[in-house]
Amino acid sequence: MKAKPSELTHVSASSIGLFQRCPKRWYYSYLLGIKGKTTDAMTRGSKVHEQLEKYLKDGTKPDENTTAGLIASKGLDLIPEPSEDNKIELSLAEFPVPGLPIPFKGFIDYLVTDAEDGIIEVGDHKTTSAWKWAKTEEELAENTQLIIYARHVLEHNPDALLIRLTHVYYLTRPPHGSKKVSVVVSRSHVYHEFNLILKVVQEMLDTAEQTLDHAPKNNKDCFAYGKRCTQYDECWHTITRTETLPMSNKQEDVLAFLRGETEAKEEALVQIDEPTGAVSPVEGPVTAPTHFTCDGVVIYIGCRPVSGSITPLYEQLEWMIEEICRCNGDVQHLSDIKYGRGYELLAQKFMSDGIPNGEYYMPSNTVLCHKLMDAMVAKAAKVVIAG
Repeated sequence: MKAKPSELTHVSASSIGLFQRCPKRWYYSYLLGIKGKTTDAMTRGSKVHEQLEKYLKDGTKPDENTTAGLIASKGLDLIPEPSEDNKIELSLAEFPVPGLPIPFKGFIDYLVTDAEDGIIEVGDHKTTSAWKWAKTEEELAENTQLIIYARHVLEHNPDALLIRLTHVYYLTRPPHGSKKVSVVVSRSHVYHEFNLILKVVQEMLDTAEQTLDHAPKNNKDCFAYGKRCTQYDECWHTITRTETLPMSNKQEDVLAFLRGETEAKEEALVQIDEPTGAVSPVEGPVTAPTHFTCDGVVIYIGCRPVSGSITPLYEQLEWMIEEICRCNGDVQHLSDIKYGRGYELLAQKFMSDGIPNGEYYMPSNTVLCHKLMDAMVAKAAKVVIAG
């Protein structure tokens, strides 16, 4: 990891989107240079774009003997006719907007003017695994990438009152196909949406002036879309954890009692006489809460200490799992609980009840580990993750 973050020299639609999802993940990627590996989907998308760029430039038909060519060939009737005069892969640097706090970086896939209505069209190719990911016209009108592109284009077309924003989608899974979504918006709409984007950009600039620990983390993004965040290991790889969740009043009282700092609070125990409704105190000692504070819990993920005894974490979770399954239809497994809430309920119980102090081990390649990771890191005093 870099000792010092890089200076923020530009922003893009993708970096803005990542910042909005999780500022800490953005900080890792764009300031510390810790980016995830290029996925097969990303590589495939780039190859499809190359095939379409060649077609728009000189009419070279996509090679349908290749996967990328076959995918690209399905959308040729939805994009402009080939021509050497076509404006394709245009850098935003060609359409500078004065007065911006920082330059925007991006490339417009194609820019044409409709022969019938004279409206400028900003087009972008998008590969997708399913049509459900295609934007609606309403979503397209607020799409960060297209708004940025449109704002730059309008700066150099002062007479244009309207502009068309277009996504052409190419289905990457058989049966391959294509789909075009377009929406016409006004200049004032583009300017308004762009000003909202500038507010986010200012937040990015402010965050870039701070250290990593000032960038907030969005726990919901750790396993977004069923995939683990590419910066997950860096984010949680720690010997002495500094990120903690605030304890509730009850947890603070229990911790103080166990440390002998205060006496246990005497809660009034009462019994109710059902026939009369009279309430009277019940004699007897007040018992301390049975929840564990976990202030001495150390969890090893995918690794073990060199010496000393260590307990499999599952042994402490087993009773929780059994209780949750029993209370939710007496199912056999957490995954059998309706709406996929089994592991969520386990994480909640782990956070509320805790486990006895000690050292525990959890294999890193299990579903249980992935589902419970945030709760373990938040609750335990220390979490050590194998590199």
